[in-house]
Amino acid sequence: MTNQLHVNQTVRNLGILAKITGFHEITGDPILRPLWNDGTRWLADADKCEPVEDKTTEMFCHKDGLVYMG
Repeated sequence: MTNQLHVNQTVRNLGILAKITGFHEITGDPILRPLWNDGTRWLADADKCEPVEDKTTEMFCHKDGLVYMG
């Protein structure tokens, strides 16, 4: 699978919704942060990143699974 990934794109990686914050200098793999932005970041395999539309109902869920209406 070849994805056209870009910075600030929302993706699903191993079931976690995340934003792309950048790309690794050598490998080109995306660097992700979770949507709830708790300060963590991880290097992901681009083939395992599934682009997600920004207006899905999943976007309104908190990391604990509670729906945030605010």
